[in-house]
Amino acid sequence: MGGWYWLGSAAGRRTIHTGMVRLPVVGRLSRSYITARVMRVLGVLLEGKVVLLDALKLARASSGNMLYDRLLEQAEEQVTRGETMSACLGGSPLIAGTVVEAIRSGERTGQLGPVLVSVADYLDEENELVVKTLTGIIEPVILIGLGLVIGFMAISMFLPLFDLTSMAKGGG
Repeated sequence: MGGWYWLGSAAGRRTIHTGMVRLPVVGRLSRSYITARVMRVLGVLLEGKVVLLDALKLARASSGNMLYDRLLEQAEEQVTRGETMSACLGGSPLIAGTVVEAIRSGERTGQLGPVLVSVADYLDEENELVVKTLTGIIEPVILIGLGLVIGFMAISMFLPLFDLTSMAKGGG
């Protein structure tokens, strides 16, 4: 019960969200998924002529991770002060450098919405490829594990029968 209570607290959620972002393989995939979601929300909102500050608030709500929430809140504050969004996101390990460069390019050209949508499309395609690759790697391991479990169960079921048969032949 204490574990569930702790996971429901702010410290527990922060620990889980930090772990999800920093784990070796899962962290990279998690960062990429969250970045794609945030970029898609921002891009669609900006294409729909929503003000950047409002779009950042809505994207912050859709991130689903406290670290990204804090990052987007900082970006919102810096944009309010007149700085570029790419300047804030560029200093964070949560956003890849290529994404920051694409944002910088979109800010220069005035086409930030379409650039963010295309970045999100690219990240989604990349994520799908990574998941397919990981699934392809994990499938043989799962099959070998299942084979070992089933083999152990079969041997444990038939071994007493073999013992009974050998005792019946030897005692007869």
